[in-house]
This record gives sequence, C-alpha cells and structure tokens, in this order.
Amino acid sequence: MPPKDEEHVVLVNSNGSDLLDPEGRIITMPKLDAHVQGKRHRAISVFIFSSRGELLLQKRSAIKYHSANLWSNTCCTHPKPYEIPADAARRRLEEEMNMSCPLEEIFTFTYSADVGNQLIENEFDHVFFGFADTHPVINPDEAADWRWHPINDLGRDLASSPEQYAPWLRYCFPTVMEEYNKRRSQIIWNSAQLNGKDPVFDYLHVDVFMKSMVDARSLLTAFDLGIIDYLFSEQHATSCTLQEQIKISGTAMRLLLDLLASNGVIEECEREIKLTRQFADALKYRDLLELKLVISQLAAHDLMNFFNEFISRPEEFMKKSRFFRLFNYGICFDTNPESHRMTKRWMRITTTLTKYEAQVCIKYHDFSPYGRIMDIGGNSGEFVLRICKNHPDIHATVFDLPVVCDVGMEHIRPEPEADRITFIKGNALTDALPDGFDLITFKSMLHDWPENQARQLIVNAQQALKPGGTILIFERAPIELGETTIPYSMIPLLIFFHSYRSPEIYENKLEDLGFQDIETKRIDLEMPFFLITARKK
Repeated sequence: MPPKDEEHVVLVNSNGSDLLDPEGRIITMPKLDAHVQGKRHRAISVFIFSSRGELLLQKRSAIKYHSANLWSNTCCTHPKPYEIPADAARRRLEEEMNMSCPLEEIFTFTYSADVGNQLIENEFDHVFFGFADTHPVINPDEAADWRWHPINDLGRDLASSPEQYAPWLRYCFPTVMEEYNKRRSQIIWNSAQLNGKDPVFDYLHVDVFMKSMVDARSLLTAFDLGIIDYLFSEQHATSCTLQEQIKISGTAMRLLLDLLASNGVIEECEREIKLTRQFADALKYRDLLELKLVISQLAAHDLMNFFNEFISRPEEFMKKSRFFRLFNYGICFDTNPESHRMTKRWMRITTTLTKYEAQVCIKYHDFSPYGRIMDIGGNSGEFVLRICKNHPDIHATVFDLPVVCDVGMEHIRPEPEADRITFIKGNALTDALPDGFDLITFKSMLHDWPENQARQLIVNAQQALKPGGTILIFERAPIELGETTIPYSMIPLLIFFHSYRSPEIYENKLEDLGFQDIETKRIDLEMPFFLITARKK
C-alpha cells in the first residue's frame, strides 16, 4: 500500500482489469509518475444532468497540474486502491461539488492523450450518470467555476472550440449523448430518481406512464372504470373488492391490474393494491394526464391509418386526420353555438398544455419590467393569466379570432386577475393591432402559419411595440430523435412535425427588422422548445 500522504492510482490492463503482482496484490503507482510515464490506470467521470436537459460542467482549477482552466464534466477522479468505482464517484461528487444524488455506471471507455506539461493521460474510465437540479458549491481547490450547459448544444461547442474543453470529455461525449438520449424519456422525470427536481418541470412526469400504447390504453381504462378514483379515495383495496366495484370478470381484472403494475401505476403487497408514490405524484397533474391519454388515442388512429400520407403527402393527411380537423380556425369568425362548441373542444387542449408550459417560460424570462403586454393569438388567455398571477402590476391584452376570444373570456372570468386581462377580437394578419405595448408575445402560435405569414405577424407585432419594447417567441423546435424512440405520449405533437421550424428563421427576420439584443434559449421539455427575445430600437 502507498504511504498515506502520497496519492496513488491503480494500474489496469486494456480490459480494465487490475494489474496484480506475483502475490496477487493490485499494482499502484504515484499519480504524477503514472502521468509522466503514460501508464494506463483506472479513473471515473461523473455527469450530472438537470431536468431542463442540461449538463453540469466544471471549469478545472488553475492550480491543477494538467488541463487547468479547461471545462470538463461534473467531476472526475481516480479510485483509491481497493476503492470500488461507484464509491469513488459518490465521494468525488461531494468533495468537488458538494452534491449528492443517485449515480449509475453507464459505460466505460479508454483513451490516451497528451495533456501538456509533458504529461499523458492514459485511462480506463468508468462513466456515471446522475440527475439533479440542485446547484453545486464548488471546492475552489478543484474547480474555478461551474455552469449548466444545454446538453444538445455541447456537441457543437466541443467541435467549434475544442481548446476550451478537457480531452477526455471530447473523447467520450458522443457515447454520453447516445446513452443520455436512451435514458432521458424513461428516468429523467421519475421523482424517485431525480433529487432536488425543479417543480416547474414536475408536470412532465405524466409521460412516464404513457410510454407505449398498451400502457396508455390500460391507464385510460382504469380511469374510465373508476379504479384510479377508488384507490385514490380508499388508499388501498383487494382485487376482489375492485372486481365487485367495477363488475368485470376476475380474469379481466387480473389482466388489467398486471398491466397497471408493469406500468408503475399500482403496486401489490400481500394482496393489498395501492397506487404507487410515483403515480400519486403524477395525479397532481390529472387534467394534463387525462388529456394526453385521450388525444394520443385520437392522434394514434390517424397515424396508423394514414402514415403514408403523413410522410409523403402532408396536405392529404391533414384532410383525412380527425385530430387535425379539431383545429378548425375557419369556424372561429362566426359566433354561433356550434362554432362556439367546436372551438371550445380544441381550446381545451391548448389551454391545458399552456397552463404548464407557461410556468417554464416564466422561469426562463423575467416579466417584472413590463407594464402592458399583448399575446397575439393568445387563445384562452391562459398564457397571460399565468404571467399576471406571478406579476400583479402587469395588464395584459389577448388578440385573437372572435369565437376564440368569447371562449377565452369565459375561461378567464372566474379568475381574480380577470380585470387585468382584455380580449380584442380580430385577425392579426389583416387587422390593425393596438399599440404602445412593452412586450408582445407569441406562444406556440407562429408554427400554425406558413413561413411568409409568420414573418408578417412579426412585422405587425413590431409596429405595435413601443420603442425599446420586447418581442418574445416561445415555440416548439423541430423534433430530434437520434437513437431514441418516440413514446406514445408524443404522438399528438409528432403529427405537427412538418410545422416546427428552426429558431434561426425567426432570428433572421428579427435581425432584418432591426431588432437588437436577440437572444435564444433552448429548453428541453417533452420535446425541444426555444425562447427568443429581442428588443425594438
């Protein structure tokens, strides 16, 4: 064993097995000597991801003997002699970043690199993943700085500015990205896995229970038959009790319970059935969960029957799709009972989604400087309602089609903020907009329009802004798959994939119009979003 005051590393072969001396003891070497001689040794690298789709990076301290001042993954170290890699990973996360969360070893890799100062890194590296939203408190002897970096932007940054990053991060990042994408939809929203999760993102937890068609369909049936409500109110029940309540056969009940159990909705212990803690957490967002279950079923029917048209003839698919026919804006000009009823149906979808997505936008943009705001195509007013609830000095205007405004006024009327929200009926493409606003917003609206009309809406918004006012665009970005598959819960959003645009299209238009301080933030929810802000001269 090495002296207590001398740090040693464990030497390994190309397969990662410890090198042993003739007496069967592991072979170690002083850390600096191993780097001078380029001896292969064991190492660990920890990657901590946030629920926002970010990776926690650290900037290595200036006093490091190699790779000083370079950005790297969350933390790294060498296991001590006879220390298992998992213990080393947990130890080093606490020592360097003062953080603690569950860690899982994901893969191993080997690399060799010249790291300057006549030193060579030659490592067999164990890579660990963890998920947390808590901020670190860095050890200044180990790290000079830290930042949360959008994971989907890091590959581009590593390619364009490799000199700013540690070599081992560049070597392993493609595999990190691949493994991250495999796991993100399964575990990043699982409250049992993610310590310190930001509650703004908790609503995404509902998607965990809709990974497949069978998962979603059995859960919807459990809602329809009253099983979920019974277990929620009674806390627990036996299979026989549920069978008596629901009036179905024992065989059918057993199948349904097994499907719910495999999906993590229920758990059964000593014949007592109850909702899992994870599903009870998701029930806090029951309106969203039930909505997604229903619209996914509707959208899935269209994809199963008309997928050829969906891929090759989008306009034909839109004509055949029952889900698309829900969003009939043409009826929103005639204020009659039938158009009101039909408009209210699709507005329920947009309102429920906006209820939760708005909180994310509020997290990423400071609305406190504004006094008067207008949401063009503001739908039910849910977006500005959430803003007004957070900022009591803001007065908001919603500009939308006549029937949409009628439904929106009904939606807002019971709210305490109703006296600060005004609806103006019109067509934002052709009608004059009121002016003098500090902020004009487009929330999940521009993708509904062809590109030239979306550009015209931005022009119209510029004219309605005060000098120095801000335009804000919060939109879905193109869907990215990589190595991942699309969960069943994503099917309603997939149907619109032809409409999702790159943020550069809007950035270029804003720049052409002379807007200043154009800034784009990417936010990963169930799919990528972008938040663009720009200031009028």
